[in-house]
Amino acid sequence: MIPESVSSHVVAQCRAEARVNTALRTTRRRREISKWIAEHASAWPLGYDTIDFLRGDRYYTAANLHEIVQWSFEGRDGRRGELHLQGVLSRTRRNTPAQVRTATRLAFYADDDEDALGALRLLTGVGEYIASSVLTVNRPDRFLRILHGSWRALEGWDLVGDHFTPHWGEFVLASRLLATTLGFDLRSLDRAFMAIAGRAGI
Repeated sequence: MIPESVSSHVVAQCRAEARVNTALRTTRRRREISKWIAEHASAWPLGYDTIDFLRGDRYYTAANLHEIVQWSFEGRDGRRGELHLQGVLSRTRRNTPAQVRTATRLAFYADDDEDALGALRLLTGVGEYIASSVLTVNRPDRFLRILHGSWRALEGWDLVGDHFTPHWGEFVLASRLLATTLGFDLRSLDRAFMAIAGRAGI
């Protein structure tokens, strides 16, 4: 029985640590996953140079948001990818500059991962993937992009629960613990996940 005085964040952290410790309990397992991350991270040719100047800003402008949307679609080839990008840009342009500044400021100052993502999702056209992309650009030491493929990878390693759809808070916690345990930074993990998503035609 968990005491009522224990916060939900502490409980989530403890559960995530227990899952990771169990999943990575053998040297063989750690080596297998480390090899997978290293190989897939090196296979993703696209980097962060074009958006690194936005790292750590207190808020973003509407123009910054559109730059990140375009960056988040890099690697999606073909007319389908271009149409998807233009559709997202069309929707995000409905936000006023003030709305973008307010939402991003709230997100960047939020201590809770769910609150950070939730603040950005208040913006028109910003779903979970774009919101996680914005957070990844601002705090690459704390966040990475979430995709169904990245969630399924963690699920396959028994690092997250068996949910029908990805769960942001659980995803971020598990990813941080995985990267720390195996000696990777979150950008390496982000690149590895984007590589498998790119092959799947995200």
